[in-house]
Amino acid sequence: MGIDLKKYKKNEWMKGSDLEEGERLTLTIDKVYEHTFPSGQEKIVFEFLEHDQKMPLNKTRQDKMEDLFGDDTDDWAGQKIDVYQTDVQFGGKTEIGIAIGKPLRKKARPIEDDVDEDVEFVRRAA
Repeated sequence: MGIDLKKYKKNEWMKGSDLEEGERLTLTIDKVYEHTFPSGQEKIVFEFLEHDQKMPLNKTRQDKMEDLFGDDTDDWAGQKIDVYQTDVQFGGKTEIGIAIGKPLRKKARPIEDDVDEDVEFVRRAA
């Protein structure tokens, strides 16, 4: 495969379209701060240890963070969250957005049964 063209379209701000359908990233929040956008709108922003794009918090994501980790934003740095695509309504249209949630627990790998079922076990008398 040639050059990864997505690399040159990547914005500093994470969008739903930056994630693959069904992809769920577990990210560690590195920094939490307020940012004023050119529109004058101020939002809380996350930077992550494992990802180079920043994520602004909308009201829904802010509410989710408060549910998960409380309302003291100083406690949010260092926390792990899952980031994934979701459908959102914007300007009367359905678009791909970003949702956050508690990281899913990884399923434990089943231990393979190495026991030979034909072997008899004999209990010794004490």
